[in-house]
Amino acid sequence: KSGNNVSLKPGMPDYYIISASFSQEENARNYKLTLQKEGNFPEVVFLENKNLWVVSYNKYPSISEAEKVLQRYKIQNPSAWILTK
Repeated sequence: KSGNNVSLKPGMPDYYIISASFSQEENARNYKLTLQKEGNFPEVVFLENKNLWVVSYNKYPSISEAEKVLQRYKIQNPSAWILTK
């Protein structure tokens, strides 16, 4: 698991499992703290095209790994999804 903003595979995309979206950065940052307390390695990512701040549970180096873990998160959060960045 990665807890920083460094790409897991330089030059390759990372796959974030997104927990929630916010229109205000402060709300996203507060939610990130909640996810950290639950043992996740969240990151806040700004999506310019949607003007939204999204908060991930974690990021993964491959789509297959992210999809596998996504199924577990969907049990508690059916709206969780994968962002490729």
